[in-house]
Amino acid sequence: MRLLLIVNRVDEAHGLVRIVVFQTNYFIKHYGYEVELLILDSKSRYKKAHYDISKKAKLNYFEAKGGFDFFNKVKFINSKINNISPDVIMVCVDHIFGLTLPYYIKKISPLIYQRHSTKSINIDRISRGWKVKLNNKIKQILISKAGVGYDSFVVLSEYHKKDWKHLKNIHVINNPVTIDSFGETADLKAKTVVAIGRQDYVKGYDMLLDVWKKVQESHPDWKLEIYGKVNKSLCLEEKSKRLGLDQSIKFYNHTSNIKEVYLKSSILVCSSRIEGFPLVFIEAMSLGVPVISFDCPYGPRSIINHDEDGLLVEANNIDKMVESIEKLITDEKTRKHYGKNAKVNANRFLPEKIYDQWDLLFKSVLKQND
Repeated sequence: MRLLLIVNRVDEAHGLVRIVVFQTNYFIKHYGYEVELLILDSKSRYKKAHYDISKKAKLNYFEAKGGFDFFNKVKFINSKINNISPDVIMVCVDHIFGLTLPYYIKKISPLIYQRHSTKSINIDRISRGWKVKLNNKIKQILISKAGVGYDSFVVLSEYHKKDWKHLKNIHVINNPVTIDSFGETADLKAKTVVAIGRQDYVKGYDMLLDVWKKVQESHPDWKLEIYGKVNKSLCLEEKSKRLGLDQSIKFYNHTSNIKEVYLKSSILVCSSRIEGFPLVFIEAMSLGVPVISFDCPYGPRSIINHDEDGLLVEANNIDKMVESIEKLITDEKTRKHYGKNAKVNANRFLPEKIYDQWDLLFKSVLKQND
């Protein structure tokens, strides 16, 4: 099987990047695929891939040459498709360009789209002004036609299908656990709650600080650790100091040893406004760490079994989140019960189970296109 993956970049500590690299390595090692990547962000060619990619994979970087990047990218993709002659092409670009790619390229192989975000991620939800409104309107029109032309449009859960009701070719394949958790389980004794993800408005860390202010008043001996790429424009550390939490909350940049973070924690908390299918949930669960999350669209409810292996909290409800965190802080028995169930339930996301589904899908679209 010769597989061509079209991605935006591989140099960031990002969930989609991690999945793309993990897929590439897994397909090569366990299925003997030949895998090539087309990397569309021209600046990425000067940066090292953040995660280790198999030496058997071939990386092809788009090089900006001036003029309109759109037309140059289309030309680059078509040229590489002709040269590589892949059995299957899989697009992993959440931008509208990726969603509408079948309109621009020559189809000589089956096309699969892999969606990792909710539809709303393509709309500017923060900025204001008539230009933003016009741009959003154009995007909404494009998105309403997006996905047409793909042989298969893959989303992460049944809930995500709601975004793409105009498509008939939808398949659901979850993300896999990407860390080796075999034989390791957190003891859940540490008085530490962790949150993991880049500092971004959608991650809701502004709300999490308000939550922790209330939790800390009753449980000053517990600490909150937030891991992820720092965004100084959000002023989170300043807000933490203003709330008097600078001794109770620690901010860390991305870490390459995330497993140790889970093993030294007792609860993973998620305050996001939107989540695709958070890898951190299934990683934490695979190590026996219970997850508490706002019930935002759509990822959390696809993973957490409420009051069995974690807790789902009404979206953006700060008081309910405080209540849920304090429940697991004060009730060690329930915390460990959730953790035990989480480790068992995470088995449904084992790589061998997930990638068998991908292999069957590739073979199916190939058969349909014979």
